[in-house]
Parts: sequence; structure tokens; C-alpha cells
Amino acid sequence: MIRNYIFTPKKVLSKYLEQKGIDIIDLNISKNIIITHNPELATKIASLCSADIVREWVYHPYYPLFYTEFGNKDLSIAAIRVGAPAATLQLEELIALGVQNIIRIGLACSISENLKIGDLVTSKGYLSLEGTSKYYGGSEYITAAFDNNFYNYLISSSITSSLGVSIDAPYMETKQLFSILQKKGYEFVDMEGAALHSVCNFRGVNLTDLLIINNESIKDWDIVFSGRKIVLDQAVQIVCDYFQQRS
Repeated sequence: MIRNYIFTPKKVLSKYLEQKGIDIIDLNISKNIIITHNPELATKIASLCSADIVREWVYHPYYPLFYTEFGNKDLSIAAIRVGAPAATLQLEELIALGVQNIIRIGLACSISENLKIGDLVTSKGYLSLEGTSKYYGGSEYITAAFDNNFYNYLISSSITSSLGVSIDAPYMETKQLFSILQKKGYEFVDMEGAALHSVCNFRGVNLTDLLIINNESIKDWDIVFSGRKIVLDQAVQIVCDYFQQRS
């Protein structure tokens, strides 16, 4: 069936940039990109990689885009918005600009005793309990669109690979739901993973997650994880080491 889309990511970007007098081909962006939902972390990664900000980027400065040549390989870094609909919107536009290999550094909540606060985890698949994935033709279970090279690098670095669940209504999560999910083999929850991987499967690009377990549902919930900064630094170092080794 031919799909007659109302508008496309590239058309939207081109129109917006045209209003600013910028040609879409003039945007500096690599096919390799690190994305995070934390703008402060994106800026920190950019600083470590000596990346320059792309001032022509269409989003508010709170969600910056950076570009650099790191380890003899060009690399972009971007902060993307929180929540499945907003995050997929931005990811679509990055893909329309030529992004092909995506690494996401983010946070997740453990629903299993196997994952503790401060653990690093990657995903081989997600259960979609959010509302975006279905529009990309995916089933309820979304196979991760990971890049084999980076995924295997994470496994060889002793990073745990688990199954996740994406729910975009966090205030409606219950212990009863998590108990059911845990019995089915799912070990962590986030908001965006299933939708982002649905987009990447649909568009034929790679996305590999590196997530920090920020809290545990099996314990009394607490927003404060005092060691988060240390573990985020570890995640960033893993990604930087990977790009340096690949150069």
C-alpha cells in the first residue's frame, strides 16, 4: 500500500531552514551520532570530544547539536527531548539529515533483582506500552535495532544485555504491572526505547542503547541517586573509547 504522508521530516526541516536562509545540505552532521535526553550531558560529551556547536540547528538552544572529528572519525552529539512522541520526532529529523549509526546514553528503572542502581545495561528488545511504536508497523515486541559492532563491544566490556519495557505514562506505573512484566522476563523500564527502536527499524538505521539504572522499583522509590554522575562518566568513557578504537 502506498502511503501518502502529509509531510516528511526532510520537508519540514527544509522549510524551516529556508526561512532562516540556510540550505539543508549546509548543516554539519555526521552519520555517527551520540544522543542523550540530558542537554547538560550532551554538552559535556561535546567538550570531551572538542566538538563545535552547530548554530544553524533548528531546535531551541536547550537541545543543542554538536559536530567534531574525534579519533579520526566524524561524530555528532545531540540532546533530544524526553518522552516517546517528542524524542521520535527529533530522531526522525536527524535520520533525514543522514544519521545512520546512533548511540543513546540514557536512564532506566530496574524492575528486576538482576539490575541494581548504578548498573549499566544495553537492550536486545523492548515491549511497547507507549503509543508511538504502532504507527511504525511494529508489533508489541520491538527488536532492538542495535549496531552489531558496538553491541558486541558493550558485551565484551561486561555490560549487561536485558529486555526493556517502554511506558510513556510513568505516574500510572504500578507494582502489580511491574510484577507481571518481571515474570515475563523484562528487567527495566524507560519511556522512549521501544519507540526509538521502532523508528530505526522502519528507517533502516542502527540504534544501540547504553542506559544507567537510576532507580529500582522493587525498593522504595527515591529520586536521588548520588552516584549518577560517576556512572554517567563511565558510560561516556566507554563510548569515547569505542570511537577511538574504531578510528
